[in-house]
Amino acid sequence: LAQLQTLGLELTSVGDAGLAHLKGLENLVYLNLYGTQVTDAGLESLRGLKHLRNLYLWQSKVTPEGVKKLQEALPGLTINTGAELAAVPPAEKKEEKKDEKKEEKK
Repeated sequence: LAQLQTLGLELTSVGDAGLAHLKGLENLVYLNLYGTQVTDAGLESLRGLKHLRNLYLWQSKVTPEGVKKLQEALPGLTINTGAELAAVPPAEKKEEKKDEKKEEKK
């Protein structure tokens, strides 16, 4: 496992204690923690992963402060928290569109 470069733990029950086991993965470049129970405390375990370049934290328990601290420790790391995603409005129902077109024709 020491040569592992990509690890996807998304949508698992992994938490802070689980991240402690990643400390020896010195070649890890990509880590996906989307939808996990990881908090700021768990991010401390990642500080030694100097080759880590992409980290996904969307819908985890990590705060902006925790992200900032890890970013300072690993400046070459891109952290995606999902915060930059724009809200997508719900799609209109076909019936609503038909009603609007009828109103426009009148």
